Amino acid sequence: MVFLKARSYNLKARYGFTLIELLISIGILGGLLALGVPAFRNYNKQVAFDGVSQSVATLIADARTLSLAPESNKDSAVVAYGVSFDTPTGVATLNRYSGSTPPAVLSEVKRTTLVNPVVFGEVPVQPILFPIEDAGEPSALPAGGATIVLRNSTLQQQATRTLTVNATTGQVSVQ
Repeated sequence: MVFLKARSYNLKARYGFTLIELLISIGILGGLLALGVPAFRNYNKQVAFDGVSQSVATLIADARTLSLAPESNKDSAVVAYGVSFDTPTGVATLNRYSGSTPPAVLSEVKRTTLVNPVVFGEVPVQPILFPIEDAGEPSALPAGGATIVLRNSTLQQQATRTLTVNATTGQVSVQ
């Protein structure tokens, strides 16, 4: 019987881990974690920046869509939908516009606010307008289209996004 106890003791020792093996495994995992956390944080910042640029592009696309199929309960004075940009506050606003010259804002439809550290680098001075009568085509854009540049000061790579509104079709591309 003593012989069986000794034998079972040896079996248990053979299947366990030593303290040195556990410490080395924990050290390797700690090193991998130290390398992975900064990369994961950069990835999260990049995804958030892409999300902000997509929301501005969506706001412009929504203005185009509303000009193609205006709201059923809209005021008869609404002749265009457009997006205006306020650089100091970092706000892009989708508005309803009247037919006056220059077009006046009648009411706000929705807005997107840029989250710090994202700022407007370059925006059109005049709002990007989509008149209802022009079937989704923007009015008064330069030949190359309108350009909106977003900047993120916390990213080392790909720190800018350029949104271009096509002068003919009004479609928005993000680069």
